[in-house]
Amino acid sequence: MMTIAGLLHRFIWRHLPKGARRVALAYLTAALSPTPEKLRPSSVEPIIVVGNLRTASGLGMSARLCIQALQAAGMDVRGIDLSDKFLQGNQHIAFDLPDATGHEGPGTLLLLINAPVVPLALMQLGKRVVANKRVVGYFAWELPLISTDWTPGLKFVHDIIAPSRFTADAIQPFVPYEVKVLAYPVHSIMESQATNFRPPNCRLLVLVMFNFGSGFVRKNPLASIEAFKHAYEGNGEAHLIVKMQNGASFPLERRQLLQAASTLSNVHFIETEMDDTELAGLMEESDVLLSLHRSEGFGLTLAEAMLKGKCVVATGWSGNHDYLSDATGFPVPYRLVPAIDFDGNYHFPDQLWAEADVEAAAEILITLMDSDLRKKVGSQARRYAGATFAPERYVEDFSRILGFQSVDGTNMVLANPNHSVRTG
Repeated sequence: MMTIAGLLHRFIWRHLPKGARRVALAYLTAALSPTPEKLRPSSVEPIIVVGNLRTASGLGMSARLCIQALQAAGMDVRGIDLSDKFLQGNQHIAFDLPDATGHEGPGTLLLLINAPVVPLALMQLGKRVVANKRVVGYFAWELPLISTDWTPGLKFVHDIIAPSRFTADAIQPFVPYEVKVLAYPVHSIMESQATNFRPPNCRLLVLVMFNFGSGFVRKNPLASIEAFKHAYEGNGEAHLIVKMQNGASFPLERRQLLQAASTLSNVHFIETEMDDTELAGLMEESDVLLSLHRSEGFGLTLAEAMLKGKCVVATGWSGNHDYLSDATGFPVPYRLVPAIDFDGNYHFPDQLWAEADVEAAAEILITLMDSDLRKKVGSQARRYAGATFAPERYVEDFSRILGFQSVDGTNMVLANPNHSVRTG
């Protein structure tokens, strides 16, 4: 039997322009969704993490990171996986977690999903599951201001957490309470599986990782290939690996990417599906992570690379500005330009995003042939990331922000303890 999400997708979503269908879906589901308690309940366990928990995506990995950190602290963490219901394809990650589907009574719903689909997610959970629970949105966004389709979903949460100051600032004008910043606990994905992708006689291995579904224009891998070409065309001692995902769903963009590197013998593409440990192993084998993105809500891959002691060369703007500096990596200069993305989800010409300086990035890549420089900066990055993204710090901040009991059993105080959400 087709789910509500499937029916909406088939008969409404696919027959509207992208921008219009996002707004229509957000407002339609908001009218049908069960509403949380008007007054914010106390933060109590179990913590029920809701999202695409088994999806090979940034949101999926973010959810798994948070779950692992909270579980390691001994908290009662359960999950409701929406991967299939939200039509997320077949690239699922094996991930075991107590299933909270149908759980009634007090608890805390932690929504690691996109804000526009919050009402749809609550519809999937059902009125009895939502009742008596504190509802927390843990949202990431990649432009200076949130889009119109976010507005309905914001009314269905008691609190909002953002993984970066950039995202928090984008949301803050639209809610009457403080949006808290809490970086993901990246340390919990350190486990890796050995890979064998490093070419023979390679002195510098540069890695680009992206998912077509996250926005081809936003991720901007073409600029990364261009920068590498400027720096190392024809140099057999330097190689670039482009790990891309979901290319089959974006054939035109995939063809464009392959064409950009067609004359470069030292650029290699990997399209095979990998789980979290395999991806971590590929990063472990590399020397540099390159990302000339136009915007990031957080930049999970960048943070993971820093934690592994890799040199990160990335656009010095948006979510990664919180942690990527001249001391911890190589922020690339940029200029702000209108956010033009005709075929994607980020077409907002009235807003700005970054256009990285490709020549400056190439110059940085040339300097990184120096292994001593890589070791020095990589060590600084590892120390900083180890402290900033430590799971113990994450759990402490999470508990303080949401008012869970501290380690000594005392209750932590929250600002604005009685603000309300929309009632239906």
